[in-house]
Amino acid sequence: MIKKLNKKIVEEILNALEGTVWGMTIEEISEVTKRHRNTIAKYMPELEKAGLVVSRNIGKYTFWLLRTTFKYRKTDIARFLIQSLIKVLDEFLEKKHLPSPFEIGYKLGKLCSKYQDMQLKGESKPIEFEYVLGIFVPTMLPRLSYRVEKFKPTDRKITISVANCPCDGKPENKKVCEFVNGFILGSLEYLGVPVVKSEEVECQINSAKACTFEYALPITIEELSKKLDTTK
Repeated sequence: MIKKLNKKIVEEILNALEGTVWGMTIEEISEVTKRHRNTIAKYMPELEKAGLVVSRNIGKYTFWLLRTTFKYRKTDIARFLIQSLIKVLDEFLEKKHLPSPFEIGYKLGKLCSKYQDMQLKGESKPIEFEYVLGIFVPTMLPRLSYRVEKFKPTDRKITISVANCPCDGKPENKKVCEFVNGFILGSLEYLGVPVVKSEEVECQINSAKACTFEYALPITIEELSKKLDTTK
């Protein structure tokens, strides 16, 4: 059970795999995380059962990948994104409304999360709320390093940072952050997370290491987790 695993080690493993396209062996993960090989060997099957990683055998070697990376390679992401973007823009055109980057991101976030959910039918899914966020929030926007910041059960907010936001720290790209904010919000709401307010609290444009977004909730994380468990 993933609940019995050390969450810090889980995070280290997932962060190590985030930077690879073809996957890593247990020895390579051990080298990057500085954890003993036996520890990594114990964790990987549990993470696969939890739906966070997948394993693929190539010759005598077993390579491990993040499940999202594996899905990107198996599905035509670019085609879906283009089709979805046109669909979203058509909806706004029919209403004769010029959408903001935030509104476009929000609509795409919902559509892409639904698509991701359909791709996972019949597969195991993460059983803990924070890992559910880790799978769905970065969905469909590959190569962006999303991080769900640590939270306490009593917190009423979710904080998510994007280490390599496409704004690239340039003021002329500020609207990109608005799009990313909307995209994350759409993903959260698709998951059933009720957000009462969203805002960017740190930005690479202002020399921050990451663009960080906060999503205020009407209930605590603990209450939300229980609510989502009952609606599965």
